Amino acid sequence: MSQPHIEELSLCIEEALREGAFAAAQSAVIVDGELVHVSAHGGDENGRVSAASIFDVASLTKMVCTTTVTAILVAQGKLELHAPVARYLPAFAANEKGEVTVRDLLAHTSGLSAWEPLFLEAMRHPIAGPVWPASDCLMAGTRRAAFTASRALILKRVMGAPLTRPRGERVYSDLGFIVLGHLCEVVASKPLDALFVDLVARPLGLDGTRFHGLGEFRSSFADRHIVVTGTTRPREPAPGQTYSVPRQPPRAYPGDVDDDNAYALGGVAGHAGLFSTATDMARYGSALIEEIGGATRLGAGETLAQFAKEDTESTGPKRALGFDMPSGDSSSAGTFMGRGPRGAVGHLGFTGCSLWVDLELCLSVALLSNRVFPSRRNVDGINLLRPKFHDLVCRMTSG
Repeated sequence: MSQPHIEELSLCIEEALREGAFAAAQSAVIVDGELVHVSAHGGDENGRVSAASIFDVASLTKMVCTTTVTAILVAQGKLELHAPVARYLPAFAANEKGEVTVRDLLAHTSGLSAWEPLFLEAMRHPIAGPVWPASDCLMAGTRRAAFTASRALILKRVMGAPLTRPRGERVYSDLGFIVLGHLCEVVASKPLDALFVDLVARPLGLDGTRFHGLGEFRSSFADRHIVVTGTTRPREPAPGQTYSVPRQPPRAYPGDVDDDNAYALGGVAGHAGLFSTATDMARYGSALIEEIGGATRLGAGETLAQFAKEDTESTGPKRALGFDMPSGDSSSAGTFMGRGPRGAVGHLGFTGCSLWVDLELCLSVALLSNRVFPSRRNVDGINLLRPKFHDLVCRMTSG
């Protein structure tokens, strides 16, 4: 990619920044294993964004961590794709969920609801409540006990959740991936953040990608700029959500996960919680192409290849197992990605992040932002930028 092309990509993001799509952004593009573009834009109260700044990547966690860890455990023979979830998590059988399979969770066809404000129960709990919002004056033991109690409450609630629609009907579900993340922990006898480091981050060299556990006063990113996503806890309701945010002085805690359910789970969850850089996300996408093509760093290439194929067994929006796929001309991936026979996979993150990987073009494109700051209602700008940016990348890399 030539220097004028690189500048044009940066200008595209700068224009969105000026128009208020977000306060901060990063992008990275890898073609055929070569990093051809990296850019950083804007900033927050803690300084200008650089290529090393850390973003909350929200639901990219589902793809980069939970789906990948699940594929590795399946490849290792520790987890059976078509087995009932209740084989591994007996409590999950409550409320007629006994037939829901691991595959159903990956495909978003379990019948679980899309989202629920699970965190409200933790806010009202006498032990978990003190971290809503957290305070710098909170004793370490109180903080640790609060998040331990909160996590137990949320997991118990999800395990007992009822089905809200027929199994086999695809409805994107945070609850399903909360269950899947916990399932991986139980099967591997290890916390999800440690599983991710051992099975994915370390083998792929993703040194800037970690969860930030909230039980201790510590950061997974010492001396790194972590981009702000909000100033209240809980965050303001997203469009379509209804709950009250208690009066509180605005205070940013960079490194505290934006998603309130993930916060209630202690910052480590199957649906959200990862922090990363655009470069690391693009590297993951490039590594995914290589693993599917025969590389062995993860030891799960064939399983990942299976997961990355379109799921045709269910009704609803086009998806693979654990991955989103471009669908129609309105896709956030633009009009060019995924047109080859091998297609493309990716995912979006609520905070304003995306990762799209074209398996045919050997192209990985990461676009990270904090479009939720200062308001979660700020959606139009990022929705306009995403297809425009990806189309521009495709034209420049194919020219």
